[in-house]
Amino acid sequence: MKNLQQGDVLLIAIRDIPVGAKVVRKDKIAFGEITGHSHTARGVIVMEREGREYLDVPKDNKITHEDHPTVKLPAGRYEIRIQQEYFPTGERNVRD
Repeated sequence: MKNLQQGDVLLIAIRDIPVGAKVVRKDKIAFGEITGHSHTARGVIVMEREGREYLDVPKDNKITHEDHPTVKLPAGRYEIRIQQEYFPTGERNVRD
């Protein structure tokens, strides 16, 4: 398994989702704050524990987004990270 990226979303391959993670949504991996577009993969489950989000992909899939090329998404488990921008006054998530 390898890490994947689509736009500002980075998926880091992990062995297991932490015990105690709770389901927070299905199909939508991440949302665009400005455009309203989303990084989507049908049949995936997003879970959260202690402020971190994880993605469970039961079977090979693909990530779609209105502004980015489609990305192949192999079955597995991933930690979801959003790319950061750095400024002299601090950092913030990239807004897609």
